[in-house]
Amino acid sequence: IPAEYNGKQVTKIDDNAFSGNTHIETITLPATIIEIGNSAFKDCVSLKLLRFDFIKNTAQNEIIALALKNESGEINETNLKKIGVEAFYNCKSLETIDLQGVEIIDARAFYGCVKLRSVTIPETIQSVGERVFAKCDTLEKIIIEGAKDDLTGFADDWKDGLSQNVKI
Repeated sequence: IPAEYNGKQVTKIDDNAFSGNTHIETITLPATIIEIGNSAFKDCVSLKLLRFDFIKNTAQNEIIALALKNESGEINETNLKKIGVEAFYNCKSLETIDLQGVEIIDARAFYGCVKLRSVTIPETIQSVGERVFAKCDTLEKIIIEGAKDDLTGFADDWKDGLSQNVKI
């Protein structure tokens, strides 16, 4: 995905942009992306890897899912702020996500990501939608950075559909 198209900066992956594409395994997102639209990668069952062009690092750092860490384990800054409704719905190959810098995770964003094992929700989070991680059958832990007692902005049913074995 280019950072610029027809002279304009690319800042969003549109709703349904790649929905249902069963052939995509890897996508590179430019640092200009601030939003991943609703159902953008829904049912991309072969999607294993997203690559980000980082703001502070010009090298292409391969990462699994949305883990925004380089090979040295350092977190790199991106502009990604919002993940839309069902953006990664049923992406059965995603295993780990680290959402540093993300402010909004809409409803069912990772619903049915059956290989997802762990999630870190950053202090920057302002809103978490309903059933965000429902049907993530192998999910073992969710780390919520910052105040765990104050879940302002989290939908009342954000945990619905989680296995009882998930540690939060």
